[in-house]
Amino acid sequence: MGALLILFISMTVISICAALMLFITKEKNKQNIAFIFAGAVSVIITLLNVTSLPTNWVMEKCIAWLMGVPAIIGLVLYFVVKKYYMLSKILIVSSMILGIIKIFFWFLNINVTYENK
Repeated sequence: MGALLILFISMTVISICAALMLFITKEKNKQNIAFIFAGAVSVIITLLNVTSLPTNWVMEKCIAWLMGVPAIIGLVLYFVVKKYYMLSKILIVSSMILGIIKIFFWFLNINVTYENK
């Protein structure tokens, strides 16, 4: 259980750093790198959410996949449409926040379940 806590804390710190890099950088080249990094972090969080659930929890897996959709939409808006830069940043960050919150509450649920037995 300690390794999962370390993984969760490191994912949270990396997400915060990615979100800050996304909004602080001003140069276009560095902003593209920060955007790719934030998008990759968001997609990794989504994949961890989905793969951490049992196979028979279909509805929870669908919800976890839906939390990654804003990241994909944000990436498409930023790189393909080349418009709506602020909206795409907000979508990426919201996907990261939703994924971290879902992992956090699932982690709390597991801890409470094991402590009650």
